[in-house]
Amino acid sequence: MRPLEMSFEGIEKLSIISDFDFYNLNLVLGLSLQRENLGHAVDTYRVSLEMLYESEQSPAFEVVLGFTGVRRLAIPDLCGSFYLSEIEMDDVSADQLEGVKYRLKDYGGTGFEVLAREFSVVSCKQHL
Repeated sequence: MRPLEMSFEGIEKLSIISDFDFYNLNLVLGLSLQRENLGHAVDTYRVSLEMLYESEQSPAFEVVLGFTGVRRLAIPDLCGSFYLSEIEMDDVSADQLEGVKYRLKDYGGTGFEVLAREFSVVSCKQHL
């Protein structure tokens, strides 16, 4: 597992956040899941995750992350707010997980995890 190098699709959208760090993505505003029909023997999914970015150095932002080729999605039982406290994005391509390059995981104890072939920043805008 390697820390994610800051070169992925849509990274330029994060330029409006001067102090961007995945750790500051906490409150989940939205989550969508759609099955991809690519004719593969193993089903994969497309996941969109809309999160609130908050830090002391900048205003709040809404960031939408997109994942394709999702092989694993683990979400906690939801009771009240869906909040992730210690998320990290890693390049796991060297781990030899077939069709998986990225892992987004909450190390804060919720059990949330996404294993995907592709990752991108879909949008980033100031939260009103």
